[in-house]
Amino acid sequence: MTPESYFESLGNAIALRTVDLDVSTRELERLEALIPHGEVFTQLTKNHLLAAGLDLSPAGWVSAKYIGQYGRFGNSIGQYCLARALGRRLGLRVSIPPWIGAEVFNLPHLDFGMNNLQVAEETLIDEALDEKILIKNFDIGRYIVDFKSLESERALMREEFTFRREIPLETELRSMIRNRNKPLFVAHLRLGDVVPSEVDRIKELDLISQRLEESNVSPSEVYLITDSSTEISEQIRRFGYEMLNREILKIPKLLWLYEWTLLRVADHRLTNNPESTFFQSAEFLGYSQTN
Repeated sequence: MTPESYFESLGNAIALRTVDLDVSTRELERLEALIPHGEVFTQLTKNHLLAAGLDLSPAGWVSAKYIGQYGRFGNSIGQYCLARALGRRLGLRVSIPPWIGAEVFNLPHLDFGMNNLQVAEETLIDEALDEKILIKNFDIGRYIVDFKSLESERALMREEFTFRREIPLETELRSMIRNRNKPLFVAHLRLGDVVPSEVDRIKELDLISQRLEESNVSPSEVYLITDSSTEISEQIRRFGYEMLNREILKIPKLLWLYEWTLLRVADHRLTNNPESTFFQSAEFLGYSQTN
């Protein structure tokens, strides 16, 4: 069998992978057996296929079909990281449908159309995360991620979550804050549907301001990020917090992503709601620990 005919047949085998992974793997193994003295040739071919996203050992799948449909940006990041973690720990292939993260970050292509897998019970996912049991061919469903359980994945995920060249938000922000000559403090004030009352919202802002002052940090040295600034704008001005100005941003419609990125690059960050996955995801992928 010539290398040319081998690669032609190999291409046909790869085409089968979206239909039946077992069939494509068997076909690849048959083709490899036809190459005389081809250990090096076969290994190079395997490396090429693995780089292209084709796993030659179909151990099973884990998917995240609800990503982007349940919860907001922070929860979607959690679902992505969870699926990737389970894939690595259990030796499974990962299938994740299109979501906003795939549009703005340099994430690997993982949309393999595996959207009909049965949702696993949360207790099974917990045990799989701890590597107490081995399960395969399941979906993580609406599982709410505790980022602390993914601590061992932090370094790998930081590497994956880099912005695409056409969305240089982090570079733009670092340029804006370069001349501060002091640590970057960012306060996250989660209000929205969690704190609906205007009176309570003002109280939450007062509490954050008090915490800063107790740490000898003036609010005027802090960037404030909040999902509900209109109702408490007077109080924000009174304390002197800095806020991102939508009008000077290169991509103003992505203000929320600038704010998340500001949290991520902060030297010090705090929040009124530690359960917020928006905050947790920025901290998890951040470059410094929250204190």
